[in-house]
This record gives sequence, structure tokens and C-alpha cells, in this order.
Amino acid sequence: MNSVHYTYISLQVNCSVYPYLNITVGYCTCAAIFPDENLVFPAFVDQNYVFTYYLNSEGKQKLSQLLCVISSTRPDIIYCPLMVPVASLLLHFMDCSQAYDCLAALHTSNTYKHMEQTRSGHESFRMTFGKLVQRFSSSVHKLIVQKTNGNPQEVYDDWLFWILRDLPIHHLIRVMDCYLMEGLKIFYRVGLSVLVLYKKHRAYDGATNIPASIQKFLQTTDISPEEFLSVGFQFRGLSRSVIGAYQTKVKVAADDGDGSQSSPQSLSVPIALRRSGSTIVTGKQLQTIWSWLPTRFSIYQPSLVFTSEDHGFSINTFYQRCEYCEPTILLIKTMDDEVFGAYLSTCWGQRNDEEQKTPYFGTGESFMFSLSPEEKKYTWVGLIDNNEVSGPSDHAAHLFMRAQANLIAVGGGGGDGICLDGDLTNGRTKACITFNNPPLAKEEVFQTRVIEVLTFADSDDGD
Repeated sequence: MNSVHYTYISLQVNCSVYPYLNITVGYCTCAAIFPDENLVFPAFVDQNYVFTYYLNSEGKQKLSQLLCVISSTRPDIIYCPLMVPVASLLLHFMDCSQAYDCLAALHTSNTYKHMEQTRSGHESFRMTFGKLVQRFSSSVHKLIVQKTNGNPQEVYDDWLFWILRDLPIHHLIRVMDCYLMEGLKIFYRVGLSVLVLYKKHRAYDGATNIPASIQKFLQTTDISPEEFLSVGFQFRGLSRSVIGAYQTKVKVAADDGDGSQSSPQSLSVPIALRRSGSTIVTGKQLQTIWSWLPTRFSIYQPSLVFTSEDHGFSINTFYQRCEYCEPTILLIKTMDDEVFGAYLSTCWGQRNDEEQKTPYFGTGESFMFSLSPEEKKYTWVGLIDNNEVSGPSDHAAHLFMRAQANLIAVGGGGGDGICLDGDLTNGRTKACITFNNPPLAKEEVFQTRVIEVLTFADSDDGD
């Protein structure tokens, strides 16, 4: 029998792209792609999260090869710390081909998010935990603040390691079962459970180093996996919308400082924006919009994907041309030469997602703005200090985008911030709760002169 180890890849491999592969009936060898016996991990791996558990040397080699195949087939994955521990655990129960299929399914799942694929995404996921402790277990948070002399972050920084590194393997396997069904949300539940049980069992008594004390508590625990999970599922109101709101606040704070409305942040060295083709905004106004963008997008160039002057006032054409562009900037010029619009963090195609439970979608990174006669940015109300976006106004605070066959709307609660009828020639603007904005035009009902949509292109792309 051939001694070369085969990893079965359930994808149709394009021989013109990978001419050096040993292709046989739809499978290829890892050795053909990566002949080096001492493979290193791909760039998306964070060495701090390299946990291989009970894999032997052969299993670790398979893990390394598997990750390199993923890196080759998924170059869009930039930073993914959870990949190694998840892949390692999968290899405890299946071969490489099955593990590859599982990881591919997790990365492309449209139901729940299972892995962040960028550093900013992972950091917003990680840093949100402390906010959730404050909201859902205030007594635990007060204890941590007391025991750390007012520096609870030194404890919260380690929360993922409690689960991936410190939990006994049988507990971790049960967590992974839930993870496959629930996605990243289960990690928050288990992290909260760890702190609640740590406090309940007074494991902090006599401890001078709380992070080390929590680690010891988990590594020596006699609490059953069932109890850990049971406690985690007792937190009422820990919804994905609440989690998403906190993650957005963390992400925007990292991108734009405090996210205030009155002081837009800009790059220390603004890039030179090329001509976008827009007839609505001037170069100076475009630079103003770019100064309001999340930093990770402000390094890109504007690209005009829809203009009513060329494509007409058709909502179907609007959707066809903007369907999968993400993010986008909606620009509106009225018959009175007022100019306003919105930065929209989610593609319009999200309106067709079968998982959508309401007609609204989008995230709190979106914002509305006015350019003429006044330049002003209106950020999501959830970014305002001490605004937990809960209570009666919770729903209204999350009405970011709405798209139907006969209208497009941005913002809601008390009225649509911007609403365009199906013919795109008539619109309305009112004060809305989502962005805490006034009407953006002198008259609440207006007629449009021009409508445009900008998206983002790499700085080195041609016009």
C-alpha cells in the first residue's frame, strides 16, 4: 500500500489552478501540496491558541496538513484563533476529510457564526465578554472588580482560555457539541457559567492572583459538565441581538475612538481619494464621508455602482447592482439640492435571508449623515455611553435597514430616518430612534434629483 497519507477533500479541485496536485477521483494528497514533513502553521493561526489536546505526533501532523490545505483553499481567512482548537477536537473523532468538511461548513454557515476570520472580528468577540458579565451577572462583576483592585480586564482577558485550555476534556467536548449547534454564543454562556460557579464555590478565598485561581478552579473541578451548561443557559435575555450590539460597540470604539456624533475621526494621514464618478458629492464632501468611516474601510477607494442618472429610477435595478456589495454608501440629492445619505454595513441581499425573522437587518456600524446644507454624522444610539439599548426602545434601536419590493428604508422608531418609494423618485425623512437624527431635509416629504450608491475598492485598483 502506498505510504503517502491521503486527506480526502470533498471539493472539486481545479487542475488548472493546482496543476501540481496528485488528483485521483476527486481527492488529493496533502503531501503533494506540502511535501515538507515539518509543516508550520498558516499565518491565520495565533500561537497562543495552539491547543492539540490528546493528539499524538501523527495526529498533530495531520492537523498541520489540514490547516495548510484550508489556508490554500481559503485565502480570505486572515486571522482565526479558534481554528486550531476546533480542528484538533474534530480530529479526535474523525479523519482529515471529515474534519475538512466540517470546518468548511462552519466557515460558510449562514445560520450562526462559528469563527471570526479577521483580527478585528475576533477582538470584538473577545472583548465583549466583560460587557456581558456587567449586564448579566453584576454581582460577579463587582466581586472581580474588588478582587482585582478595580482592574477586572486582567481577568476577562483570559476568558476564552478558561474554556479552551483549562476545562477538563469531557467538559470541553460537551461545550463543542453545543458550539456546533449554537455557534460562538455558547462560549459566552460557558464563560459566564465559569464565573458564577467560581463565585458560588468561593474558590477565590485566599487567592491573591484571580486569573491563576480561576485556572486552578477549572483544572481541579468536580462540577459536572451538565451543571456547567445548565448554569450557562439560565441567563435570560442573552440574545444574539444583544451580543451583536455589544460587539458593534466594541468594534466601533476600536475603529473610531468614542464614536461621538460631533467629532468624526479621520486618519492621521488622509489618503488621496480618486474621482468616484459621483455627481452628488464634491471631493471635499467625499473626504468628509471617508473621515467618518470605520478605519478598516477608510483606506479603500470609492467605487460608483449605482446612479439614477445612468441606471434609472428602478428599485429592481438598484437591488441588482447593489445586491452583494458590502458595505455601501447611499447618497441622495433632493430637488431642493439637499444632500444626505447613510453608510450601511450590510449588503442589501440580506433581505432575502431565510433566517430573517423581521424585515429589518444590518448592524450598529451603520450611520446616517447630512452633507448639505449641514455636515453632520448621526451614529447608532447604542454607541452612546450608558445606553444599553434595552427596554421598550430596544426594538426601535435596531431598525437599521429595510428592503422590500416597493421601498428602501434606513432607521426606524418614530418614523423612518430615510425612506424611498419603489420608484425611487419620492422619499420621506423623519426623526428616528435608531440614529437619533432629525429629519435630514427641510421638508419631510421630498423628491429626489439623483440617487447613488458607492462601494469600496482597493487603493491600487484602476478606475
